[in-house]
Amino acid sequence: MSSRVRQQGMGYFMHPPDHPAHKYSVEIGCDRPLYERVYLSLLDAVHDRRVSDYVSQACLHFLDHYMQAQLPMEHERIQQWVVEVLHHYSGCCVDIHIPPPLCFQVKNLVISEPGGEHKRITDTHAGVCFVRQFYSGFTPTQEHWDNALRMGG
Repeated sequence: MSSRVRQQGMGYFMHPPDHPAHKYSVEIGCDRPLYERVYLSLLDAVHDRRVSDYVSQACLHFLDHYMQAQLPMEHERIQQWVVEVLHHYSGCCVDIHIPPPLCFQVKNLVISEPGGEHKRITDTHAGVCFVRQFYSGFTPTQEHWDNALRMGG
């Protein structure tokens, strides 16, 4: 089955700034009608047997290049992204028995009751765990939590 890298992201708005998922995805079945085509993220495509070796290597190239050029945690854009992620996952914890990225799906999140305490359990807070996929040593500061709460919504 034919496959190719598309210069169109899949809407992974939660990924860090400049992550290739914002710009690229993979299309499988390019030679088939539109309704039979399959679209994957770069990371999913690397492990999918339907993707050609050439396309899989291209995906690895994009991901490796991002990791080498990744903005430092202290960068203003990354700090803003961290606050947005913490806000997005406000009151949500991951089930430690479900691996990423599946643990971030709504059906797998442990969500606190409306009006309940804001969950800041660092090791299981979904926002913290999501950021750690890209910045493994991340520990949120009080300022991160405060700015996330101020975002409202």
